[in-house]
Amino acid sequence: AYAGSHDALSATALARFQNVGLPGAPQTQTFSLHSPLLNTRVGLGLLVIHDEISVINQTGIHFSYAYRIPVTPKVTLSMGLQSGIGFYRADYTDLDAYDPNDPAFSTNIREFRPNIGAGLFLYSKNYYVGLSVPHLVNNAFDRGAKFETVYQNKPILITGGYVVPLHRLLKLKPVFLLKILDGAPVEFDLNANLLFDEVLWVGLSYKSSKTVSLITQAQVTDQIQFGYSYQITA
Repeated sequence: AYAGSHDALSATALARFQNVGLPGAPQTQTFSLHSPLLNTRVGLGLLVIHDEISVINQTGIHFSYAYRIPVTPKVTLSMGLQSGIGFYRADYTDLDAYDPNDPAFSTNIREFRPNIGAGLFLYSKNYYVGLSVPHLVNNAFDRGAKFETVYQNKPILITGGYVVPLHRLLKLKPVFLLKILDGAPVEFDLNANLLFDEVLWVGLSYKSSKTVSLITQAQVTDQIQFGYSYQITA
């Protein structure tokens, strides 16, 4: 539902590295591209995600479609659909297993997993709220009769943000994200950012997993932004 909400072609590249220096440490790279069409009520988007931890790699390619409806002259409701496919690879035989005959590590895995998602996004110049279910397909992780079949979670995401003018050159932007899963505690992210003169963002983020992130972002040019964050685990 977010596709096309910037009223211009928008591209974002993100890279996340955890436990830097440790072999097999988690890392994630993301690239997204979205834009409205000539018919400004329709937006299209592309999302590519790559996750890697130890011998496990996952790459997903997703395409999105959004249709935007003006609720008032200043508020827009966007309804979106997403579809794509993920490639899952686990090279278990590359591990130095304690028991070389352990069946859990004797076979590598190569799988393609389809996915469909849907969402709603209500926004204006100063605030937004969103509701989405990014994984509607209940993909099964089946490794044979000797192992329990595990099914992919179908989380519900709720997000929102608001821009509060504090001064002519200073704005505060609080943001929240809730993640709801069956049979698991609700996860949340809370963010607070200060914007100085429409050029520099500085903020803090707290996750329910007891991590704190220091965030900064700069408007390098009218078209380019650059950001960096550092995460601290309690």
